[in-house]
Amino acid sequence: MSLSQAMRHRSLRWYGVPLFWLGAAGICAALAAKVAADGSWGGVMLYVAATGLSIGSFGLNNDTALALLLRTQEPLPAAAQRELNDELARDKAETNALSPSPKASFAAMVLALFLHGAAAWRLLAATGAM
Repeated sequence: MSLSQAMRHRSLRWYGVPLFWLGAAGICAALAAKVAADGSWGGVMLYVAATGLSIGSFGLNNDTALALLLRTQEPLPAAAQRELNDELARDKAETNALSPSPKASFAAMVLALFLHGAAAWRLLAATGAM
């Protein structure tokens, strides 16, 4: 387990936050399209799935980063060490029980991006913008 991999997941987790808010806005837009254009619930449900998976990708990347930080033998940057110490102080047993899932966290982010694209495509088609 390398420090660079842990730092990559520390950075990747923040992509989940704007994706979450994009999904929340998409839910509102899809609901408006449903009401205004008598659209289907399919677009709304795609945005619900994309929103849930977006915040899930944040959590997966966060837990993977923490698990990798715990297992690395390299000296940690000050910010990473502070974050790890805060998590250990909050709940040491739970933090130590984390297991890294780099493939799953990357797959969740890619799937969230795909769902956002599919939902946006469906919303644009439903509103006649395409």
